[in-house]
Amino acid sequence: MVDFRSIRQPWLREFTKRFAREVRPPVTVLRQVVHAAEIASQQLALRTNGDRPELLNTGDMSEVVEGFHSSADRDGIVHSVSHRRAMLGVWHRMIEHSRRSGAMDAIHGGFAIDPRFHFIALIDTREDDLGRVIPEHVIAQLDANTALLGAFSSYAIPGWSAADFARMYQTVYKILRDTGRRPSEVCSLKRTCMEWVDGKPTLIYDNRKRRRMGRRLPIHLDTVQVIQDWLDYVDRLPVPETLREWMFPIPGGRNNLRRGHLTAHQFGSRAFALWIDQIPDIVDQRLDETGDPLPYDRALITAYGLRHSYAQRHADNGTPVDVLCQLMDHRSIETTMGYYSVSLRRKREATEKVGAFMIDRCGHPAGFASVGDYERQSVARPVRQLHRAVQHQGRRPALPDPIPMRRLLVLSPRPVLPPGDRTAYRPAAHRQGTRPGHRRRGLGDRQLRRPDHRLRRGGHGNDRDARRAASRPAPHHRGRLPRTPQCPPSCHVHPRHRGHQQKGHQR
Repeated sequence: MVDFRSIRQPWLREFTKRFAREVRPPVTVLRQVVHAAEIASQQLALRTNGDRPELLNTGDMSEVVEGFHSSADRDGIVHSVSHRRAMLGVWHRMIEHSRRSGAMDAIHGGFAIDPRFHFIALIDTREDDLGRVIPEHVIAQLDANTALLGAFSSYAIPGWSAADFARMYQTVYKILRDTGRRPSEVCSLKRTCMEWVDGKPTLIYDNRKRRRMGRRLPIHLDTVQVIQDWLDYVDRLPVPETLREWMFPIPGGRNNLRRGHLTAHQFGSRAFALWIDQIPDIVDQRLDETGDPLPYDRALITAYGLRHSYAQRHADNGTPVDVLCQLMDHRSIETTMGYYSVSLRRKREATEKVGAFMIDRCGHPAGFASVGDYERQSVARPVRQLHRAVQHQGRRPALPDPIPMRRLLVLSPRPVLPPGDRTAYRPAAHRQGTRPGHRRRGLGDRQLRRPDHRLRRGGHGNDRDARRAASRPAPHHRGRLPRTPQCPPSCHVHPRHRGHQQKGHQR
């Protein structure tokens, strides 16, 4: 049953009823339409022209959109960004349908949504917030009260009792807890969702949020038993033929037959939230002043929080982040790291591992007995260095002792010839001569570098040129001149000391 009396303005109430009669949406969608119209009605009640639709303008629509920005539940808790965007989309579709059908012909055209200005920005906080991890000790208390899930509901249809729906809600909770899937992914599971690969069970689900269908997740045998027990149970219940493909069907004439299964809103916002409120005691590990455990904040327990707990459980047990990214079906590791935090126990274990490999200044093992010793030593070392720096402040550092320089004899790689000396130094193996019949002239710089092969074995040349070329000393090699049969050892000196050559030998 849908109540339209919460819409204060008569004209807006009639528009909503007309939309329901013409579109014929499912009951769940119709409740969303009424809820969106209720938010708009509360904002229009604060405007001067709220009861006079012919005087509405763009400013009135901007005020309505502002109401969606700050919409909250009955307890004053602001709705999530995704919920507010969804409600604004429902209001937009209802307004557009009323324009097309002619129901708003008497209303000014300025009373419309302009996408350039009337929108709710999508904040990248993910609907999964970091503080929504449900601790393991709280999950243990939920497991102890699983029998209360759905026990306070009296909803029943022909063939389905309230206990049958309670059994279905309990199965959904156990699958959420064990697999870490989103509530929408678990509620839309099909009866053929299990597959055995290499003798191991695998869950097949659809990631509708990211439009990745047919995803596979390895599951435990206990989860397989939970699924199999429910499939055996639902086979004994009357289910329409159009809904038999779903694991969690919701039979009923006024439900959405195109979807045909339990929705995340029906489970999370109704059955699960009512169950959390009905549990007698949910305590935390913290203690008060008298030593009694403090009550745990029930507002932090949500159906989506079980997905965060799944990631935190794997991280605490050492699952690599790249593997956890695949288990969570994320594209980015950064997204996966936002689902869990590094616990104090893991920090302590990492500190103890590093402390075991510490050594002193002499190289001897000096592991720390406790984490406190490691932390004190880590802080003490920079403090000692700072203290020494303060003590030496103002002192002038002593300069290092000068390095004694030695005289180095540097020899030119090529002998330096005095001006006017055109004598060429050639190795004995490359003695040069002149071509037959050509008068020898002075050798220039260009001719010094040009190789001459006239005196090779079997070459031509006169004896005078051969004797003259043989009398020339060969160039030095690394500071030493090679000895030749035509020249005694006394002439094998550096060109700089040629004045001390023996008499009778010319340069």
